[in-house]
Amino acid sequence: MKKNKKIFGIIGTILNIPVSSAISVFIHTFLTKQDIPRNLIDYQKIVVDKRYLPLFFLVFCFMELLIIAGLIVNKESKFYSNLDSITDKIQTPQRSGQGQHRYCKMAD
Repeated sequence: MKKNKKIFGIIGTILNIPVSSAISVFIHTFLTKQDIPRNLIDYQKIVVDKRYLPLFFLVFCFMELLIIAGLIVNKESKFYSNLDSITDKIQTPQRSGQGQHRYCKMAD
């Protein structure tokens, strides 16, 4: 499970760069009232603008925080419980409670 989250985090960070770049270009064109870039040369003119870099950095950090929050918040399901192994193939949820209502105790 942890390996899947690491892979998802790495892929999310790699995909975050072009997504943040595109979002920040659209925000930059909206705020400066320029035309939306139609080709790569127009896109490059916006990217080299000195006002673009702080905007890209803010969008990138915000998207990265969303990725990290998604990985941290969903670390376990609400319905997850630890398991007790009876045999190699049989596992039951771990017992809970203090014993006042005769909860089931498996033979150890």
